[in-house]
Amino acid sequence: MTYLESGTSFDRKRLQDIVDALPLQLHGKGDILLRQGDLSSLCFFVIKGCLRQYFYDEKATEQTVEFYTEGEFFADFGRKDQQTKSDFFITCLDDSALIVGKSDFEQNMYEVFPELKELNLQLLERKFGKVQHSFAAFKASTPEERYTSLKNSRPDLLTRVPQHQIASYLGITLESLSRIKKRLSRLS
Repeated sequence: MTYLESGTSFDRKRLQDIVDALPLQLHGKGDILLRQGDLSSLCFFVIKGCLRQYFYDEKATEQTVEFYTEGEFFADFGRKDQQTKSDFFITCLDDSALIVGKSDFEQNMYEVFPELKELNLQLLERKFGKVQHSFAAFKASTPEERYTSLKNSRPDLLTRVPQHQIASYLGITLESLSRIKKRLSRLS
């Protein structure tokens, strides 16, 4: 409800109607919400918890793509309306409360609550801008700069996510991450 209150001008009754219609699911730490190779038609909005998006490459090495925390969402846009297999796993790193939907549910919600379409568009625009910025910064930065950026922009991840997953997300080995952290701690 807090997210909807901050992003809209809905009255309290309308907000409650929307919240009551949302499919809230509770998942435990370690639950796999989507497997690489499964048909993907779900989207997830994190109310509470942390999700990890990852895949296994051709060498069977786990590659972390993104973490999703409170107020963020995951949708496999390239697969949304297709009968195509997912390229990713989505796993709960914490006990999580999620709104889980399918594209047909989304369309029904827009019919009942047309103002949600504008809110969703704003959310998508912000997410797309963030992804563009993050990708460009990642490509142009050194591993140490990536770590510093993560530490400054999402410090909560450094304590709630295992370090080997942080290293994978940064595109480095766990040993390199340890060296970077040690070097930076000496400088501060």
